[in-house]
Order: sequence, then structure tokens, then C-alpha cells
Amino acid sequence: MTERTCSIDGCDKPHAGRGWCTQHYGKWRKTGDPNYTAPSLDERFHAKINQDGPIPALDPTLGPCWVWKAFIDRDGYGKFWDGSRVTYAHRVSYRMAVGSIPDGFEVDHLCRNRACVNPAHLEAVTPRVNNLRSDSIASQNARKQQCSLGHPFDADNTYQRPDGLGRDCRKCRALADRRRHRKKI
Repeated sequence: MTERTCSIDGCDKPHAGRGWCTQHYGKWRKTGDPNYTAPSLDERFHAKINQDGPIPALDPTLGPCWVWKAFIDRDGYGKFWDGSRVTYAHRVSYRMAVGSIPDGFEVDHLCRNRACVNPAHLEAVTPRVNNLRSDSIASQNARKQQCSLGHPFDADNTYQRPDGLGRDCRKCRALADRRRHRKKI
């Protein structure tokens, strides 16, 4: 007596149930289709994008944002299962369009929309550049061209702190030193 095989064309595995092998029977139990093929990573990713998002006010020439429609974390970034782990959707988009992200680099949103995954809006930059492009207090201070009294932050008037945590105006430091010295007398 010959052993029964799977009734799916091209499959010669042993029969398990309903005329199918264990693989096709399992697909049928999960999806209702014994020939089901899971969508590719690219198909799954693009199904979660709205490509008609807003035009960034910061730079309208970039074109519309591709807004992530699936899970968004509390910081506003999209998350995606890439087949091995949950990762940021914008990083997956960058890797799919450009390639790997260099070591020590981060993916910056040129449009400032954290939910955007448009590869044209993404750029790999160092953490320092990424932070300086943000609206944090440190980046705002780094963009200042003069101190609070109006003295310019130029090569002659700028004191770089040895700890690397900022800069001071040399003229204002000199004024503060004189005031401190007068108090001691």
C-alpha cells in the first residue's frame, strides 16, 4: 500500500489531515487558506504608511511626510517588528532605502515629524548634530551668536569650558571676576 501524500500541487510530504501535510494543514488552521504565504517585510512595512501626510513647514521642498499608521510610542516614534525584534520604523525605512546606518550615527528627521518614515526626510548624523538640530535648551544656547549682554561669541571673546559642557563670554567672566574681587576687599 502506498502512503498518501499532500494534495497540494508540488508538495510530496506525507498526508496529515484533510488531505494536506502538517505544513499546509497548519496554514489552513491559522488563516483558512492552505496555500497562504506571509507578506514580505517590505509589504508589511508599506501597509502601515500613509504617504499623503502633511508637508513639513520647516522645509516644504522635502515633500509630504509618510506618517506611520501603526504603533507609536509615547515619544511619537513608530515601532515595527522587523522579523527579529521591535525597532523604530524610521530606522527600518532608512535601512530599506539607503542601507545600513553607520556605527555611532543616528537617523535624524529633517521634517521634525517623529512619526514620519519618508526616506527623503531621514539623514544619518552623529548624535551631536542630531541634538544641535533639535529645539532643546542646549541646542538653543549653541545657536546663540552673542551673550545676554550683547557681547559676540567669536574666537576672541569665547571661553570654552575645560569640561566641554559649554562656553562663556570672556568679557562677562572678567566683569564677574572683578565683582567677586571687590566683595572680598
